[in-house]
Amino acid sequence: MTTKKVLHIAHYLPDVRVEKMMLAGKALGFQVEIATETFRKFTFEELNGTPIHYYQASLSDHFGWSNNAGMKLTSIVEEVDPDIIHAHDIYNAHFVSHLNRNLVYDDHEFWSNAIRNDLAHESFLSLKRWRRTVGLFFRRRKIPKWEREIVENSVIITIHERIAFHHRKMNPNVFVVENYPHSLEIYDIPSVDRDPRLGAYIGRDMGTLGNQYRNTRDFYLLVKRTPDVKMKIIGDTKVPTEGNIISLGYIDHKDILKSLADCTFGFGPWKPHESHQYSSANKLHLYAHAGLHIIIPYTLSYHSFFSYSYFKTYDDIIEIIRNPPRIDPEEIISHAREHLLFDIRYNRIKTAYEKALE
Repeated sequence: MTTKKVLHIAHYLPDVRVEKMMLAGKALGFQVEIATETFRKFTFEELNGTPIHYYQASLSDHFGWSNNAGMKLTSIVEEVDPDIIHAHDIYNAHFVSHLNRNLVYDDHEFWSNAIRNDLAHESFLSLKRWRRTVGLFFRRRKIPKWEREIVENSVIITIHERIAFHHRKMNPNVFVVENYPHSLEIYDIPSVDRDPRLGAYIGRDMGTLGNQYRNTRDFYLLVKRTPDVKMKIIGDTKVPTEGNIISLGYIDHKDILKSLADCTFGFGPWKPHESHQYSSANKLHLYAHAGLHIIIPYTLSYHSFFSYSYFKTYDDIIEIIRNPPRIDPEEIISHAREHLLFDIRYNRIKTAYEKALE
């Protein structure tokens, strides 16, 4: 019997979400290949040797003004001849949606909602802000239409049950696979004393102004002027270590978990926003696997965490740290190992692929 083939399409690698899907496909017995614009490395060495194909997508492609990316991907699809195309994000799904192929659309972002809430931030220089505003204008016209067409005619995998609820109004074949860590990301962390006033944030956006539902800069400034609270920042090369801020810069993905071993809290320090109801941030689940008590906005209320607190204002976070609830890292880790692993969703990916092949 010939092994069935899945071609993933993603803008760049490494991308942990994309790679976890590739690992799942291999575990389910599929041959896996990837088409990408940029490849630096695989996060998981188990994927080394995977066939890689290259394409480029311009802004004109994203705005729907040209189809160069679509033509290149068409030639890749003809060469690979996959049984399933697994497209990661709305643009890649659109580029191949005209092909008569079994398409699985992996909706990481709930694009129609994300583009509605995105902004050209006032801190941008005038030219950058103008270009961003123009780009958002065209994307807001195109993406909802593309999303509706793709959702109606594909099998859908998405990160959150709230997104799935929206998509199931158009198509019953929607499967939720949250952004849980893969078992290959998880290991026993060093046993060290935890600092009761130390929290962690994983991300490249700390200290900078972002869109309205991902802004962290005000929290960073608050921690800097609150000497009895400390924060470890992982992944942001622009933030220096100073005072009560410990910045590790970029570290390899496999080393993130052990870097959290001396922390007590994991921060999701985004200002409350309605879009959080659709969020399934990988970093929050890594915090749980490191035994951290997670602090998140009250608008991020749909989750499966064991030890967490909500905040409405950043002052609430400081108060939680100063007067914490009962925290048992071993209980938190045990719950995460049982309930928050990507591998437990392999059956849903398998069912999605079977639907695509019908």
